[in-house]
Amino acid sequence: ASVFRNIQSCFRGSLIAPDDTCRNEYYTIGVDLARTEDFTVICVIRNSDAQVVYLNRINHADWSLQKKHIKAVTSLFPHSIVYIDSTGVGDPIEEDLRKAGVNTKDYKFTSASKQELVEQLIVAIEQGLVGIPKCEKTEWLIDELRSFTYEVLPSGNIRYSAP
Repeated sequence: ASVFRNIQSCFRGSLIAPDDTCRNEYYTIGVDLARTEDFTVICVIRNSDAQVVYLNRINHADWSLQKKHIKAVTSLFPHSIVYIDSTGVGDPIEEDLRKAGVNTKDYKFTSASKQELVEQLIVAIEQGLVGIPKCEKTEWLIDELRSFTYEVLPSGNIRYSAP
């Protein structure tokens, strides 16, 4: 069953080339770490209007390069807090970035925390509260949102997933 409905109501805005105007805004940066099988994804959202303004994914890069990339992104968006998936390998990476002066907050993924995040995103997308640029660089994100599904488990719990 499809999870995110009304995605088209979120198609607005554009990815930006950071400039001096970015220094007057506040941002939330989400980082989902991966190394070989999956992609590390860095998503920057402008807090004032919940607009996705930067999106990048990295594959087959060592951890030191990924940390440098994350730090570089935070220098482009200086008033930001970086939420890092600190489950498993992410814990020391978050610690290294924090010690390097990056404003980080670790986030431990559990089945309950993932369900809460997905359900908040469902509401935000259905109500058109988040802006997602519709462009070549966001096609993969839009495809993943459209293919996201849920399954009701025998326990009655819900499992969300993307192929």
